Amino acid sequence: MKRKIIIFLLVVAVLFGIYCVGIYIINTVFHAYHGKITLKVVDSDGHFVTNANIAVYFANQLFRNREYYKGVTDEKGCFSAKGMSQGDVVYKITKKGYYKTENSYWFTKEGTTERDKLHPWMTKYKPWNPTLEVVLKEIRNPIPMYYKRISKTVPLLNTKIGFDLLRGDWVEPYGIGEANDLIFIVSGYYNSLFDRESYMNVSFAHGGGIKQLNLEDYSGHKSVYIAPLDGYSTNYFFRKIIVQEASQRENSVPREDIYFIFEIKKLHNKSEKMFYGLIRSDFTCDYRNKKDIGVYFDYYFNPTPNDRNLEWNGSNLFDNTQWELHPSQERGLRYCCDWTIGRFGTHHIGVNCYRTRT
Repeated sequence: MKRKIIIFLLVVAVLFGIYCVGIYIINTVFHAYHGKITLKVVDSDGHFVTNANIAVYFANQLFRNREYYKGVTDEKGCFSAKGMSQGDVVYKITKKGYYKTENSYWFTKEGTTERDKLHPWMTKYKPWNPTLEVVLKEIRNPIPMYYKRISKTVPLLNTKIGFDLLRGDWVEPYGIGEANDLIFIVSGYYNSLFDRESYMNVSFAHGGGIKQLNLEDYSGHKSVYIAPLDGYSTNYFFRKIIVQEASQRENSVPREDIYFIFEIKKLHNKSEKMFYGLIRSDFTCDYRNKKDIGVYFDYYFNPTPNDRNLEWNGSNLFDNTQWELHPSQERGLRYCCDWTIGRFGTHHIGVNCYRTRT
């Protein structure tokens, strides 16, 4: 009997030793540590969102399939999950009537690792179980808009050229546009592929203007709901520089974390009215070849005069098509989600979610 007990204890000791060595290897070689977070989900007004669907993924190359948790928020809008991570935790939150929220939390940005004194073989991220308040923006009043992606060659450099947003083209004689909603002045030089510069000034006449805001990239609706009444500028300047000298290169690129709201005056029913819309990313201009410079931007235009609503329902008035993936179109669509390599923070795992017809 004593022999069996001794053998049992030896087996337990060996297994425990293997476990400790394994954890040590994971911690030292793969830099994976124990982490826990609590997500507190609120809407745009700060109210708790209950029964929201949550998927949490702990970025860990060893336990990729294990460290994936799903659930719903409780009566206080909270959901907790813990697992082993190499730094990143990616989460996705969905609920009918709301825009999807998708973001990540990086433990190593928020704190340092600290060994638990009672369990020296375990390594935890600190702070342990931080509560992250996450906004799940509600679908309010999405409307049809004119949407267009512009990629056009500038007809003349160093010359004021108007652009008509409702026509999506340069004004006559360079295109089919009629109203000077935007006025571009583009210039630059081209010596070689690695020695070129281009400049673009965008201005607004007749009381119009543009306002720069930070992109709410975590949400399916990345802008504000309503265009502000003030704070608009009548000019915006963009400069593209690519110069290479003595193996040193300076490259200015458009910002990906901003968008613009614009207001313009247009003639409507024989009187001037204000119209609103947004540019969904930074303006860009660059040489297409040795002679021609192209301008690039995407925009949404609300066709209703004096209506500051910026919430698009996916219906494009330019060609009367419906953007199939828009979250406000629930009927006839289903979610298809898979975990794919992406860029959240600096590295590791991202979530790819899309919709298909049923």
